[in-house]
Amino acid sequence: MVEKLERHLASNDITEARAILSQIPLDVFAALTCTDELASFPAASAYFPKMPAEQFQRNWVGSSGISLLQQSVAFVRACVREYETRSGRKIDDAAILDYGVGWGRLLRLFNKYVPDDRLFGVDAWEPVLKVAKSLGVRGQLAQVASIPDQLPFNLKFDLIFAFSIFTHLSPRSANAVAKVCADSLSADGLIVFTMRPISAFDPVHQPEIVTGYKTSGFGFEPSKDVAPVDGDVPYGKAAISLEYIRDNWPWLRIAGLEYNLIDPHQILVLLRRA
Repeated sequence: MVEKLERHLASNDITEARAILSQIPLDVFAALTCTDELASFPAASAYFPKMPAEQFQRNWVGSSGISLLQQSVAFVRACVREYETRSGRKIDDAAILDYGVGWGRLLRLFNKYVPDDRLFGVDAWEPVLKVAKSLGVRGQLAQVASIPDQLPFNLKFDLIFAFSIFTHLSPRSANAVAKVCADSLSADGLIVFTMRPISAFDPVHQPEIVTGYKTSGFGFEPSKDVAPVDGDVPYGKAAISLEYIRDNWPWLRIAGLEYNLIDPHQILVLLRRA
Protein backbone atom coordinates (compact mmCIF):
# COMPACT_ATOMS: atom_id res chain seq x y z
CA MET A 1 0.00 0.00 0.00
CA VAL A 2 2.89 2.37 0.75
CA GLU A 3 4.28 1.70 -2.73
CA LYS A 4 0.96 2.76 -4.29
CA LEU A 5 0.83 5.82 -2.05
CA GLU A 6 4.37 6.74 -3.11
CA ARG A 7 3.49 6.53 -6.80
CA HIS A 8 0.43 8.76 -6.48
CA LEU A 9 2.17 11.31 -4.26
CA ALA A 10 5.20 11.39 -6.57
CA SER A 11 2.90 12.12 -9.53
CA ASN A 12 0.94 14.68 -7.49
CA ASP A 13 -2.25 12.64 -7.81
CA ILE A 14 -3.62 13.80 -4.47
CA THR A 15 -7.12 12.41 -5.04
CA GLU A 16 -5.86 8.84 -5.39
CA ALA A 17 -3.31 9.35 -2.62
CA ARG A 18 -6.06 10.43 -0.23
CA ALA A 19 -8.17 7.42 -1.22
CA ILE A 20 -5.27 5.19 -0.16
CA LEU A 21 -4.77 7.10 3.10
CA SER A 22 -8.43 6.58 3.98
CA GLN A 23 -7.93 2.81 3.70
CA ILE A 24 -4.92 2.68 6.03
CA PRO A 25 -5.89 1.71 9.62
CA LEU A 26 -5.52 4.60 12.04
CA ASP A 27 -2.85 2.80 14.09
CA VAL A 28 -0.78 2.22 10.95
CA PHE A 29 -1.31 5.79 9.79
CA ALA A 30 -0.13 7.01 13.19
CA ALA A 31 2.94 4.76 13.06
CA LEU A 32 3.85 6.20 9.65
CA THR A 33 4.14 9.64 11.23
CA CYS A 34 6.94 8.53 13.54
CA THR A 35 8.92 5.90 11.66
CA ASP A 36 12.13 5.91 9.65
CA GLU A 37 10.79 3.15 7.42
CA LEU A 38 9.58 5.69 4.86
CA ALA A 39 13.15 6.75 4.05
CA SER A 40 13.08 4.74 0.82
CA PHE A 41 9.80 6.43 -0.21
CA PRO A 42 10.73 10.11 -0.61
CA ALA A 43 7.30 11.40 -1.65
CA ALA A 44 5.52 9.61 1.21
CA SER A 45 8.24 10.64 3.64
CA ALA A 46 7.78 14.27 2.63
CA TYR A 47 4.00 14.00 2.99
CA PHE A 48 3.94 12.77 6.59
CA PRO A 49 4.93 15.27 9.31
CA LYS A 50 8.05 14.59 11.31
CA MET A 51 8.04 14.01 15.07
CA PRO A 52 9.92 16.28 17.49
CA ALA A 53 12.69 14.91 19.68
CA GLU A 54 11.47 12.58 22.44
CA GLN A 55 12.57 14.99 25.17
CA PHE A 56 10.50 17.74 23.54
CA GLN A 57 7.48 15.41 23.48
CA ARG A 58 7.91 14.55 27.17
CA ASN A 59 8.42 18.19 28.17
CA TRP A 60 5.26 19.19 26.32
CA VAL A 61 2.81 16.41 27.22
CA GLY A 62 4.59 14.17 29.75
CA SER A 63 4.96 11.19 27.44
CA SER A 64 6.61 10.22 24.18
CA GLY A 65 7.05 7.54 21.55
CA ILE A 66 4.68 4.58 21.33
CA SER A 67 2.99 5.36 24.66
CA LEU A 68 2.07 8.86 23.50
CA LEU A 69 1.04 7.53 20.10
CA GLN A 70 -1.38 5.06 21.72
CA GLN A 71 -2.96 7.83 23.80
CA SER A 72 -3.26 10.02 20.70
CA VAL A 73 -4.87 7.27 18.62
CA ALA A 74 -7.39 6.50 21.38
CA PHE A 75 -8.46 10.13 21.55
CA VAL A 76 -8.74 10.58 17.78
CA ARG A 77 -10.69 7.35 17.43
CA ALA A 78 -13.14 8.50 20.14
CA CYS A 79 -13.60 11.88 18.44
CA VAL A 80 -14.30 10.27 15.08
CA ARG A 81 -16.72 7.74 16.56
CA GLU A 82 -18.66 10.32 18.55
CA TYR A 83 -18.82 12.79 15.67
CA GLU A 84 -20.09 10.23 13.18
CA THR A 85 -22.57 8.70 15.63
CA ARG A 86 -24.03 12.02 16.75
CA SER A 87 -24.07 13.83 13.40
CA GLY A 88 -24.98 10.87 11.20
CA ARG A 89 -22.26 11.99 8.78
CA LYS A 90 -18.83 10.68 7.91
CA ILE A 91 -15.86 12.57 9.30
CA ASP A 92 -14.40 12.88 5.78
CA ASP A 93 -16.45 16.01 5.00
CA ALA A 94 -15.96 17.74 8.35
CA ALA A 95 -14.14 20.99 8.97
CA ILE A 96 -11.99 20.30 12.06
CA LEU A 97 -10.34 22.65 14.54
CA ASP A 98 -7.66 21.64 17.05
CA TYR A 99 -7.84 24.27 19.82
CA GLY A 100 -4.42 24.22 21.48
CA VAL A 101 -2.73 22.43 18.61
CA GLY A 102 0.74 22.54 20.17
CA TRP A 103 3.21 20.76 17.90
CA GLY A 104 0.36 18.99 16.11
CA ARG A 105 0.45 15.51 17.63
CA LEU A 106 -3.33 15.10 17.23
CA LEU A 107 -4.14 17.22 14.19
CA ARG A 108 -1.69 15.21 12.10
CA LEU A 109 -3.71 12.05 12.72
CA PHE A 110 -6.95 13.60 11.46
CA ASN A 111 -5.26 13.96 8.08
CA LYS A 112 -6.06 10.27 7.55
CA TYR A 113 -9.70 11.28 7.27
CA VAL A 114 -9.72 14.92 6.19
CA PRO A 115 -7.68 16.81 3.56
CA ASP A 116 -5.41 19.70 4.46
CA ASP A 117 -7.88 22.44 3.51
CA ARG A 118 -10.36 21.33 6.20
CA LEU A 119 -7.82 20.96 9.01
CA PHE A 120 -7.19 23.97 11.28
CA GLY A 121 -5.23 24.52 14.46
CA VAL A 122 -4.77 27.40 16.88
CA ASP A 123 -2.51 27.94 19.85
CA ALA A 124 -1.79 30.88 22.11
CA TRP A 125 1.95 30.19 22.15
CA GLU A 126 3.66 31.25 18.93
CA PRO A 127 6.94 29.31 19.46
CA VAL A 128 5.16 25.94 19.47
CA LEU A 129 3.26 26.87 16.31
CA LYS A 130 6.64 27.44 14.66
CA VAL A 131 7.67 23.95 15.78
CA ALA A 132 4.50 22.44 14.31
CA LYS A 133 5.08 24.20 11.00
CA SER A 134 8.74 23.14 10.92
CA LEU A 135 7.66 19.51 11.44
CA GLY A 136 5.39 19.73 8.39
CA VAL A 137 2.05 19.44 10.22
CA ARG A 138 -0.61 19.77 7.56
CA GLY A 139 -3.51 22.21 7.74
CA GLN A 140 -3.87 25.88 8.51
CA LEU A 141 -2.22 26.96 11.78
CA ALA A 142 -2.62 30.33 13.47
CA GLN A 143 -2.08 32.06 16.79
CA VAL A 144 -4.99 32.91 19.07
CA ALA A 145 -5.14 35.21 22.10
CA SER A 146 -4.80 33.58 25.52
CA ILE A 147 -8.15 35.19 26.41
CA PRO A 148 -9.76 35.20 22.97
CA ASP A 149 -12.77 37.12 21.70
CA GLN A 150 -12.68 35.50 18.26
CA LEU A 151 -10.91 32.84 16.21
CA PRO A 152 -8.59 33.70 13.31
CA PHE A 153 -10.72 31.67 10.86
CA ASN A 154 -14.00 32.95 9.47
CA LEU A 155 -15.89 29.67 9.17
CA LYS A 156 -17.98 27.20 11.11
CA PHE A 157 -16.41 23.97 12.33
CA ASP A 158 -18.10 20.58 12.48
CA LEU A 159 -15.67 19.20 15.07
CA ILE A 160 -13.65 21.22 17.56
CA PHE A 161 -11.40 19.40 20.00
CA ALA A 162 -9.23 20.67 22.84
CA PHE A 163 -7.07 18.03 24.46
CA SER A 164 -5.71 18.98 27.90
CA ILE A 165 -6.39 22.67 27.30
CA PHE A 166 -9.22 23.37 29.75
CA THR A 167 -7.14 21.47 32.31
CA HIS A 168 -4.83 24.51 32.33
CA LEU A 169 -7.05 27.56 31.79
CA SER A 170 -8.17 30.15 34.33
CA PRO A 171 -11.94 30.63 34.70
CA ARG A 172 -11.82 33.81 32.63
CA SER A 173 -9.79 32.21 29.88
CA ALA A 174 -11.83 28.98 29.89
CA ASN A 175 -15.10 30.91 29.61
CA ALA A 176 -13.71 32.94 26.71
CA VAL A 177 -12.44 29.85 24.87
CA ALA A 178 -15.75 28.04 25.37
CA LYS A 179 -17.63 31.06 23.97
CA VAL A 180 -15.51 31.49 20.81
CA CYS A 181 -15.68 27.75 20.17
CA ALA A 182 -19.47 27.79 20.57
CA ASP A 183 -19.70 30.77 18.21
CA SER A 184 -17.60 28.92 15.60
CA LEU A 185 -19.42 25.58 15.84
CA SER A 186 -21.77 24.46 13.07
CA ALA A 187 -25.43 23.92 13.95
CA ASP A 188 -25.02 20.18 14.55
CA GLY A 189 -21.31 20.24 15.29
CA LEU A 190 -19.48 18.66 18.23
CA ILE A 191 -16.92 19.96 20.71
CA VAL A 192 -14.73 17.42 22.50
CA PHE A 193 -12.52 18.64 25.32
CA THR A 194 -10.80 16.88 28.18
CA MET A 195 -10.86 17.65 31.87
CA ARG A 196 -9.19 16.08 34.88
CA PRO A 197 -11.24 14.48 37.66
CA ILE A 198 -10.90 16.30 40.97
CA SER A 199 -9.50 13.06 42.41
CA ALA A 200 -6.35 13.72 40.37
CA PHE A 201 -5.49 16.66 42.63
CA ASP A 202 -3.93 16.46 46.10
CA PRO A 203 -5.79 18.62 48.67
CA VAL A 204 -2.57 18.98 50.67
CA HIS A 205 -0.33 20.15 47.85
CA GLN A 206 -2.99 21.70 45.61
CA PRO A 207 -5.50 23.17 48.09
CA GLU A 208 -6.38 26.12 45.82
CA ILE A 209 -7.70 23.76 43.14
CA VAL A 210 -9.60 21.46 45.49
CA THR A 211 -11.16 24.32 47.50
CA GLY A 212 -12.13 26.25 44.37
CA TYR A 213 -13.71 23.16 42.86
CA LYS A 214 -15.76 22.46 45.98
CA THR A 215 -16.97 26.05 46.37
CA SER A 216 -17.57 27.22 42.80
CA GLY A 217 -17.11 24.15 40.59
CA PHE A 218 -13.89 25.57 39.14
CA GLY A 219 -10.56 25.04 40.88
CA PHE A 220 -7.56 26.90 39.49
CA GLU A 221 -3.93 27.29 40.49
CA PRO A 222 -2.22 29.98 38.38
CA SER A 223 1.24 29.32 37.01
CA LYS A 224 4.02 31.36 38.58
CA ASP A 225 5.82 31.44 35.22
CA VAL A 226 3.05 33.09 33.20
CA ALA A 227 2.50 36.85 33.12
CA PRO A 228 -0.99 38.22 33.87
CA VAL A 229 -3.23 39.44 31.04
CA ASP A 230 -5.32 42.38 32.25
CA GLY A 231 -4.77 41.20 35.81
CA ASP A 232 -5.62 37.56 35.12
CA VAL A 233 -3.06 34.76 34.88
CA PRO A 234 -4.66 32.71 32.08
CA TYR A 235 -2.63 29.52 32.49
CA GLY A 236 -1.98 27.06 35.30
CA LYS A 237 -3.72 23.90 36.51
CA ALA A 238 -7.50 23.58 36.56
CA ALA A 239 -10.38 21.29 37.47
CA ILE A 240 -13.88 22.03 36.12
CA SER A 241 -17.13 20.43 37.25
CA LEU A 242 -20.03 19.57 34.96
CA GLU A 243 -22.23 21.82 37.12
CA TYR A 244 -19.94 24.76 36.39
CA ILE A 245 -20.27 24.11 32.64
CA ARG A 246 -24.07 23.95 32.87
CA ASP A 247 -24.27 27.16 34.92
CA ASN A 248 -21.68 29.27 33.10
CA TRP A 249 -21.64 28.19 29.44
CA PRO A 250 -25.26 28.77 28.36
CA TRP A 251 -24.29 28.62 24.68
CA LEU A 252 -23.46 24.92 25.01
CA ARG A 253 -25.05 21.78 26.40
CA ILE A 254 -23.37 18.62 27.65
CA ALA A 255 -24.09 15.79 25.21
CA GLY A 256 -22.14 13.05 26.97
CA LEU A 257 -18.89 11.86 28.53
CA GLU A 258 -16.28 9.42 27.29
CA TYR A 259 -13.25 7.80 28.87
CA ASN A 260 -10.17 5.98 27.59
CA LEU A 261 -8.48 3.53 29.95
CA ILE A 262 -5.14 4.23 28.34
CA ASP A 263 -5.34 7.87 29.51
CA PRO A 264 -7.24 7.77 32.82
CA HIS A 265 -6.68 11.38 33.85
CA GLN A 266 -8.36 12.87 30.77
CA ILE A 267 -12.15 12.65 30.75
CA LEU A 268 -13.72 13.49 27.40
CA VAL A 269 -16.60 15.98 27.63
CA LEU A 270 -18.88 16.16 24.57
CA LEU A 271 -20.65 19.46 23.92
CA ARG A 272 -23.26 20.57 21.38
CA ARG A 273 -24.75 24.00 20.76
CA ALA A 274 -27.57 24.85 23.18
